Amino acid sequence: MVFAARDGDAAALEQLWTTCRDYLRLAAARELSTELRAKLSPSDIVQDTLTAAQQSLGQFRGTSDEELHGWLRRILHNQVTQAHRRFLAADKRDVRREQRLDGGPGLGGNGDARLEQHATPWRKLVADERAVALQALLASLPDDYRRVVRARAFERRSFAEIAAELGRSEGAIRKLWLRGLERLAEEWPAHDSGSSV
Repeated sequence: MVFAARDGDAAALEQLWTTCRDYLRLAAARELSTELRAKLSPSDIVQDTLTAAQQSLGQFRGTSDEELHGWLRRILHNQVTQAHRRFLAADKRDVRREQRLDGGPGLGGNGDARLEQHATPWRKLVADERAVALQALLASLPDDYRRVVRARAFERRSFAEIAAELGRSEGAIRKLWLRGLERLAEEWPAHDSGSSV
């Protein structure tokens, strides 16, 4: 599919991006800071990533899904870095300097020093709630999906290692991985919005 997409097959390219979109959405959700989420959503970063990837697909030299995911993850990381520079590092656009219209502190915590002290615990609380929601979501996955997602995402094990442990082919493990990510991506927005209220 990668080769067909690289050779200009529009259907293959669309299928390729569809299979990668959920994986990238989860990666973007992990990389975006609270300050950047005030300006961008994970979907925005995924769209920018796929646009950049499409423009440079001819430069991709890998042959496996794992290499493609790594290449896309680097592009996504670059997109997040550029967004950080654009919205947080530039003084005029620094989201931390924004002020609410009601005179309260800005998105980045400018204002009352007492509120500034509570920013870090609040962020920790939100992150903890998201971690708990993700663990609950993982627990709700079918056993095969859960085992593969945990082994890949949290234990950083290769598809070959997981295949050997579960007595399945690498291809079957890759399919379980992608289906598990798709399930998580479908369910995550409901959990995420509930945890950040």
